[in-house]
Amino acid sequence: MTSRDQVIALIKFKLLKKNNKNNIDNLLSLNDNIQQLNFIPKRIFQTHKSLDYISSKPKLFSALMSWLRFTPEYNYYFFDDEDMDRFMREKMSENIYKAFLKLPLPVMKADLWRYCIVHYYGGIYTDIDTVCKVNINYFMRHGSQLVIAPENDVHLCQWTFLAPPKSPILNMIIGLSVIRILSIKQFKGEHIIHYLTGPGVFTDGIEQYLKMNNKITYPNRIKYHNYYDKNLLYVFSEYDFSFNLIYHLYTGADEDGWTKDRDRLFK
Repeated sequence: MTSRDQVIALIKFKLLKKNNKNNIDNLLSLNDNIQQLNFIPKRIFQTHKSLDYISSKPKLFSALMSWLRFTPEYNYYFFDDEDMDRFMREKMSENIYKAFLKLPLPVMKADLWRYCIVHYYGGIYTDIDTVCKVNINYFMRHGSQLVIAPENDVHLCQWTFLAPPKSPILNMIIGLSVIRILSIKQFKGEHIIHYLTGPGVFTDGIEQYLKMNNKITYPNRIKYHNYYDKNLLYVFSEYDFSFNLIYHLYTGADEDGWTKDRDRLFK
């Protein structure tokens, strides 16, 4: 960034720190009777430990600013752990909140929360360690119930996705995740996060919805690119999404990232 861009970034970040809690209060005070829509509201949702933590990590700060630069056209909401819990407690059903509380890792809580917040309000969720390389409007594919990309040949990507409020596909994902969480006796195994709350349940929930509606599914998830029924899914190509549109830093693998917590707890 140029020195001018850095100054603008710092000003925007200071405004975010000052106003974020009020913005979340205003969001949570919206009428609960939010209707299913055919368009995606201009809302960006992200989460992590705290904004202070983000400001101490240059990579994460720069990544956040790549999204924040689109305000005020887009409303931006940063949820820390306390904000996530408040939303899940106040807006979700008792069963969903019970599942949320049962999860042993913050990253798993963030997984379930992301499906719930976008299902409830509509908008875009993106991991805090993603860098937006294009104008966000490029992702706005109105008329689709979920905008995604393949992550690889096994999973569909849930580190960035968009949906209108009350998307039935997200509702299916939430329901499947809650069933798996409440049914499990012991949190154990390297891939337990994927299965319960991560890309595993995300992919399974999408395909469960497609099968229930007699739609085509693909064992190789790369083939979902340019899915034929765009009223349900708009699917970018894996390469274009992950390299040309958004760059994922995968800081979860850093020394203080969530993969270390996973390894300590589940292995």
